[in-house]
Amino acid sequence: MQSLDKTGIVCDYCNSTNRLEFIYYSFDFKQVDNNGPKVLQSIVRLPTKKSFDICTLCYDEFTRSIIKNYKNLAKTKVLYCEVTGVTLPRTTTFYFYVLVSKVSVKIKGQPSVCVSCKQKTFDTNKQCKCGSKQFITPALVNTEDRTLEFTASQAFYDTLVSKQEDTKGKISSGWSTKT
Repeated sequence: MQSLDKTGIVCDYCNSTNRLEFIYYSFDFKQVDNNGPKVLQSIVRLPTKKSFDICTLCYDEFTRSIIKNYKNLAKTKVLYCEVTGVTLPRTTTFYFYVLVSKVSVKIKGQPSVCVSCKQKTFDTNKQCKCGSKQFITPALVNTEDRTLEFTASQAFYDTLVSKQEDTKGKISSGWSTKT
């Protein structure tokens, strides 16, 4: 999620804060009816139930788990959570398909913009020609869609929701770790 001062993101999994110039991953969870069509194009078009912002360290941890679990379970032809390796029961009514996007953010070195007249400047210590002293610095953002895709269980989803709610609570109380 975005940090309170809007200069970075806080990882929804580990609470680490990344600022000014960083990469993070957006995990978009799509809820898939287990008895419905299995056409990938249809699944990708499903609405996103929830998104999570994940730092590079947590992303690397998840991808290592997915690779390990794939080696062990890919040949079984059963539905399983690719992150945890847990096989989903045949009675499962739905599962999650997760689309991951890689997002590169660069705030440092970008021009600031006057809130009043939209004039760009690199010197925010002086007042703008229009008299305003309020500036914002828009980030340069590059998104790579569908960097990774995997199936996930309700339990994994619930874990991320719980950690995200914990992160929101810590941010609102002013607590964070910085990376």
